[in-house]
Amino acid sequence: MAPVTEPARPKRVGIREVAAAAGVSVTTVSHALNGKGRLPESTRDAVRDVARRLGYRPNLSAQRLVGGRTGLLGLTLAHPGSGTPATLTDIAYFVQLLTAASTTALARRYALVLSTGVGDSDDEVWQQTSLDGAVVVDPVADDPTVTALRAAGTPVVTTGRLPVQPGAEESEPIWVDNDHVDGTRRLLTHLERAGARRISLITAPLLTSYAIDLHRTYQAWCHERGVEPDVVIAQDDLGERAGFAAAEQLLERGRPDAILGALDRLAVGAQLAAKARGLSIPDDILIAGYTDAPAHLHAEPSLTALQLHPAEIGRRAVELLIALVEDEPIAERHVVVPTQLLPRGSTRRRR
Repeated sequence: MAPVTEPARPKRVGIREVAAAAGVSVTTVSHALNGKGRLPESTRDAVRDVARRLGYRPNLSAQRLVGGRTGLLGLTLAHPGSGTPATLTDIAYFVQLLTAASTTALARRYALVLSTGVGDSDDEVWQQTSLDGAVVVDPVADDPTVTALRAAGTPVVTTGRLPVQPGAEESEPIWVDNDHVDGTRRLLTHLERAGARRISLITAPLLTSYAIDLHRTYQAWCHERGVEPDVVIAQDDLGERAGFAAAEQLLERGRPDAILGALDRLAVGAQLAAKARGLSIPDDILIAGYTDAPAHLHAEPSLTALQLHPAEIGRRAVELLIALVEDEPIAERHVVVPTQLLPRGSTRRRR
């Protein structure tokens, strides 16, 4: 049997081939294609026609290296190093943010280097990669990744603010975020209007600006109404199992009127725990999630949530980062993306 041979790869057309076919110098081709130099328009048009006919494509990597760039942008989820950290692919919010960020980067001819936020070794490899800039998702106080990137002179945009201690001087990078104080109040108001007075909270560890804002707003809400706060900080992977275990703790203390889960999977876990105890949702207890996910639509009943528009956050973050990398003017250093309340069956009591 004759050996199978690989088909020969078509030779890449370079700038020298274009110059030879057009009968001009390499410099003339470069100026014609880049809009530089003093050339007659007829010459520019002729060179461009030859380049198109030959299928010439500029070598973006070479062009960027000449300008001191690599064409690589980083994106990572900060992780505090305690317990089992969530990764970018664990939670629907992060998946939507990542997809939009990647699409936006590719549209601007950048590649996105992803760190999933699992372990120190992954961070070390990522930080050793030559990046033009990086997006850090949900940074923590004194975030080591943000610190390392800044020390290396790498432009940084965060989604979520960099938490600072009360009274400390702020030195925030450019960020894109939601107004989580307003979002928390909107959800709590919705639950109150649905008949809930005692509302319990399942939250992520209080390490990100998002979790801190949600928790503080909830505490203030309870204080304003003379109600004792009832909070469980979820552990492990912040998934359904963690939500189930946290809801079990709340229900052991005495059934609340409603449970608010700070992440979509925590809310689903709370719903499963309530059902396991034979509770009817929403007749016996109301359940809502702070972040939305496709799974909320298919839950029984469907889960009320807040739409944070993570795709818009991812898109805007990458656009801002590219503007930083390319020294473009930036109109807004801090971008707030609006939220939308999505009332569903889990908080709609039958009359």
